[in-house]
Amino acid sequence: MVQTKTGRDEVRAAPLLQLSGVGKSYGRCTVFHDLDLELAPGEILGLLGPNGAGKTTLLRMMVGLLRPDVGDVRLARQAPIVALARCPVAYFAGEASLPPDVRSRTWIRLLGCEDVAGIADKPIRKLSKGTRQRLGLEVALAGSGARLLVLDEPWEGLDPDASRWLRTRVQDLVNAGAMAVLSSHRMHDLAGICDQYAFLVEGRLILRSAADIAPQRQVTGDDLLQAFDRVREIA
Repeated sequence: MVQTKTGRDEVRAAPLLQLSGVGKSYGRCTVFHDLDLELAPGEILGLLGPNGAGKTTLLRMMVGLLRPDVGDVRLARQAPIVALARCPVAYFAGEASLPPDVRSRTWIRLLGCEDVAGIADKPIRKLSKGTRQRLGLEVALAGSGARLLVLDEPWEGLDPDASRWLRTRVQDLVNAGAMAVLSSHRMHDLAGICDQYAFLVEGRLILRSAADIAPQRQVTGDDLLQAFDRVREIA
């Protein structure tokens, strides 16, 4: 049994994503080692750590863009690059992943959404950072078929309305059976939305549930900052 962030006791589903003894190095620099992780549908994991800790590297491994030097990554019991054929993934790596010279109307038409900001005739490179970020997220989260959401710094540049939209969209997809991994260097972005928090510190991955961090109430940004400080002391 596990306790979700809503406080309900539920039977945990079989893991969709599994990392076993995962390690990665660049030359003589070890990014992380011996990472173990299991995540099931209906769960949201918040990934936190200092700059350079390896968060983006770890996220890329989850979707098959990088391979670990040691250990094993499994998505739906297969290597991620193989599993993608039957386990759709929504991966977002920042607004820069959008093609800069394509006009926004191309994506708007593909997504079937309205041109609420009057951006349709503008090349993506001429949009504000926040608008590019929102458009990129719309592209990544279009439809509802993804079983795994992997979003790297998705709140970067978003205004309050877009931030609220993102939280609602992720929660709706997870409630429909998806699983989400969200990375942010800002504690308040992940506060209150995640079931578990993974702190990547000194090459180690230390997990804490929302219930452990803030029993009987919603996790706040200050709670996460204090938990991060405690984790660094033992890492």
